[in-house]
Amino acid sequence: QITTNTQHNTTQKHRQQKGIMTLLRAVVAVAAIAAAVAWGRGLTALDLTEMQRVGDPEVNPAGDSYAFSVQSWDYDSNIKTTNLWCGSVKPGSSVNIISNTTGVTDYSYHWTPSGDHILFLSSRSGSVQLWGVQWKSGAPGKMYQISDFPVDIDNMKISADGKFVAFSAQVYPGLTMQQTADKDAELASSRVNAQTWDHLFIRRWDTWWEGKYNHVFYAPITSSSDSYKIGTATDLMFYYESDCPSRPFGGPEEFNFAPDSSEIAFTTQVGDDIAWSTDVNVYVAVLATQTITCITCDNPATDTQPLYSPDGKYLAYLSMKIPKYESDRLRLKLYDRTKKTTTTITESWERSPGAMQWTDDSTSIYSIVGDLARQRVYRIDVPSGKTTIIVSDHTNSGVNLIKCSDNSAKTCLLFAQQNFMHPTDIYQTTSTGSVVQMTKFNADRLADIEFSTPEEFHYTGVDGDDIMGWLFKPYGYEAGKTYPIVYYIHGGPEDAWYDEFHYRWNPQTITAAGYALFAPNLHGSATFGDAFCQAILQQWGGKPFQDFMLAFDAVPAYAKWVDSNRSGAMGASYGGYMMNWVNSQTTKFKCLVCHDGVFDSMGEYYYTDELYFDEMEFGYAPFENRTFYDMWSPMAYAANMVTPELVIHGGKDFRIPDVSGISAFTALQRKGVPSKLIRFPDENHWVLNPNNSIYWHDQVLQWLGQWLK
Repeated sequence: QITTNTQHNTTQKHRQQKGIMTLLRAVVAVAAIAAAVAWGRGLTALDLTEMQRVGDPEVNPAGDSYAFSVQSWDYDSNIKTTNLWCGSVKPGSSVNIISNTTGVTDYSYHWTPSGDHILFLSSRSGSVQLWGVQWKSGAPGKMYQISDFPVDIDNMKISADGKFVAFSAQVYPGLTMQQTADKDAELASSRVNAQTWDHLFIRRWDTWWEGKYNHVFYAPITSSSDSYKIGTATDLMFYYESDCPSRPFGGPEEFNFAPDSSEIAFTTQVGDDIAWSTDVNVYVAVLATQTITCITCDNPATDTQPLYSPDGKYLAYLSMKIPKYESDRLRLKLYDRTKKTTTTITESWERSPGAMQWTDDSTSIYSIVGDLARQRVYRIDVPSGKTTIIVSDHTNSGVNLIKCSDNSAKTCLLFAQQNFMHPTDIYQTTSTGSVVQMTKFNADRLADIEFSTPEEFHYTGVDGDDIMGWLFKPYGYEAGKTYPIVYYIHGGPEDAWYDEFHYRWNPQTITAAGYALFAPNLHGSATFGDAFCQAILQQWGGKPFQDFMLAFDAVPAYAKWVDSNRSGAMGASYGGYMMNWVNSQTTKFKCLVCHDGVFDSMGEYYYTDELYFDEMEFGYAPFENRTFYDMWSPMAYAANMVTPELVIHGGKDFRIPDVSGISAFTALQRKGVPSKLIRFPDENHWVLNPNNSIYWHDQVLQWLGQWLK
């Protein structure tokens, strides 16, 4: 049957969504009452969308207070809000909202070096501008607007001496912010509506590229008794036809001030080959002379995240070795600013450092590091490269160095942490290494939710390699009973199922519906070493699929409560590809859910955005050698597809465009295989709208229930 929302008017859409959500709330309430005797209630999509989402903390210069953000969505008004909060680093202290304003987005927050103001970016004025809030006697004061640029700004930084701010803005190369705004207005009023390109990219992720780029700006700031003012902003990259931060996921980590504010180091990728190259480089701009020098152009792979040491001796950055390979391991490098030499200090360590924080004495760097399906905090000593685990469990971010609350002579950490059973909150370590929870946002909501405790399960995969995954019992589990199982296959493919509270692919929403769940980290997954990660290259339907089939046998052999005759699987991106591949290779599963998955491997090359990805994964461009495109294409084996499949796709997904989902659905329908296609016209590779997320979960659970129960 055909269902289309595009023919309905806005009022009908609203009524339908409201009706669905009201029904879901009623179902959830009834289910909670029924299960209350033995269990709490299971996690629902409504819970996910209404959770308060805590951002990374930033500690003030005095080390006694911190600021952070909290995002919330109100179901009744359908409004998202992100406000700033603050708290004391003393354990047990309460936290307070700085300004409770609905419908605004406050983010990119930093303390001034004097500690008397917090500067941040906000949409409060109707566009994204620089704002400030006073900080007096340990409490926030007046909030005020600082900038009024003609375009939105993003990714703000403050120099260590407090003399400058840096930020990014999208502009046309060779035009000022005002000229950019004028050109946008002229184009908007034009009677011609056409798009023209003479080089790639034409689009990326979810946005058409139409001539504007992210550029880094810097501007002087001055303070009075109660506020900061901003001076004239200078475009550091005025004529550059390139981005900093990189699109779509680059952020403020891609540019930084030198300690004395004499330089800004930034990353960008220049040239006409950016669609099939990963040659991102680090540049150093001397502000006094506007001289810009590339310090990494001898490396054809990615160099990124430049960060000056506090003593000014080093410029640390992260570097890859393999061109075109976006999933190559990141090495930590030190550029000696005096000697103009570079040293790699983590070459033998098969892990990738991420976000970095120097110690004040410039002897160590703290970094978030993906390691065995966790995001751990490591200390990396400089220049030896010696690594030490500081926080080993769960998924961590936003590391700040503070004096230990139980021993001020020692250094501890304040940071954000999440796991499978708990959304993000703020934590700190103690001098003995224990971890103390500082905030409890969502405590009331979490109080009556019964989570499934994950078990780290290992089995032997292809080539005799150890495969690690997360095994979950179903909500309401009773010994002696057997349950249907759902297998989760992650995207990337060089990614991992981390111990985190995922807001799109949260295993707890599936287990809450009565399913066992196994989320394996198959060959190709990150955080398990170079060889394991690279094993997927030219093997998309090979080794990972073999691992998956071995899991199909290993899990029920271990977990006797799993009914392998009622097995389903679901995945997104590469995981969605795997659903199509599974459907063409085996009949072991009762149903599949494919979200934004590849169907035609060779066709994907020609309509995706980042060509370097396919050229690396399949060895070549298909016009050079199509061997592995043909070998691992689900479309080539579509005649074998017989398993019921739910196909979901985002209309603004330019990574794996919706033609993939439509093609898979067409093949299934033509063959008479039970199938359904759901297209979200306004979503990209992910489902981000809370209302759509609720609908997504509802449809997925209905599909699983139809075939597995």
